[in-house]
Amino acid sequence: PWYLLLRYFLNFLLMCALLGLQEQSSWCLGNLAGESAECRTQLRANGIVRPLMTLLQQHVRVTPSQHAH
Repeated sequence: PWYLLLRYFLNFLLMCALLGLQEQSSWCLGNLAGESAECRTQLRANGIVRPLMTLLQQHVRVTPSQHAH
């Protein structure tokens, strides 16, 4: 079943030091989340939120000119 892949991709988010693999894993997990409410529930149940937030906090930089006015 598809949900067995969750741990695989979550491991890339949590353990991989390569930003490119983290980004691709995030993209894949986002696509899964878009499939159905069941997919989103499985992702949350497998701990998707914290690793994604950590990834965003580490790698997304917002400059003052990007803020909405």
